[in-house]
Amino acid sequence: MIDIKQLTNTTVDTFRTIPELVALIDSDAIVPYTYTGAKENKLENAITNSSPNSILVGWVETLKNETPDGWWLHRFWYILRGSKDLSPLDLLTALMNGVPNPGDGQRWRLCGFMDGLNPASIPTIAQQPDNEGIDFIQITAEILETRDV
Repeated sequence: MIDIKQLTNTTVDTFRTIPELVALIDSDAIVPYTYTGAKENKLENAITNSSPNSILVGWVETLKNETPDGWWLHRFWYILRGSKDLSPLDLLTALMNGVPNPGDGQRWRLCGFMDGLNPASIPTIAQQPDNEGIDFIQITAEILETRDV
């Protein structure tokens, strides 16, 4: 199985190279959630505490893939926070249509983040309230391993 922390960080690094996105928010506002200790031990709290004008990349679960074309299916949430000056819908458009630079000229979601992975599948994009009732956008991404690494 692939290293989840490495995949999370590689996703963040990829998002930070999307010019359309970093024109709206600082690249340091695209952050990984990687369960690094007592301060960061609950994804829901990280979502609630995420800053305005930010994107949080958090691993949710890994499932055994039951089809012959893959090994593990990794599910991530990409949490988009806007502010009074920036709609999370603007972040959504910039992210979903974003083309990393440098890259191969394709949108990030059409390319694998790392060797041994298919491109991300995006089954849902939804508006959600956090623990304090403040709306954010949650993108669910599913990334399939094509071999056991």
